[in-house]
Amino acid sequence: MDKSLILLSSIPEDEAFAAEAALTAGIPLCVVQTPDEVAEKIVAQEAAAVFVDSTTEELYQEFEHAIQEKVGLFSDKVSANFMHFISKSDLQSVNFLFQSPIFGHYIMRNFKDPKVAGKRYGFLVKGTLESRAFDLKSILPEG
Repeated sequence: MDKSLILLSSIPEDEAFAAEAALTAGIPLCVVQTPDEVAEKIVAQEAAAVFVDSTTEELYQEFEHAIQEKVGLFSDKVSANFMHFISKSDLQSVNFLFQSPIFGHYIMRNFKDPKVAGKRYGFLVKGTLESRAFDLKSILPEG
């Protein structure tokens, strides 16, 4: 099975953003409903990237708890490099993420058009999937 971009969010803008990011990165999108489903996909090694709605600390704690219980926060199957946390708040307002051993990337949900933003972000996701460092040509659109 191909590894997917896993999205844990019930927010339509997040799904539009993630769908475009997955398309640009060249990986399928898998939308899940619970943190346990994300953890199961990580255990099965089906996650190329994980996008998680972290608008509140409670949402984040549920996710972290599921990862701890089913995978292990320090498991070799968990990489901060493929974790992307989404919130409508600025980074200072979600400082609970900084304390997490799985904090990797932060996406502030302030985009005007989620599809345009998702396409741009997809280049970054694609770069994180590479086995070696990537240059600007890898993450920027042509021209």
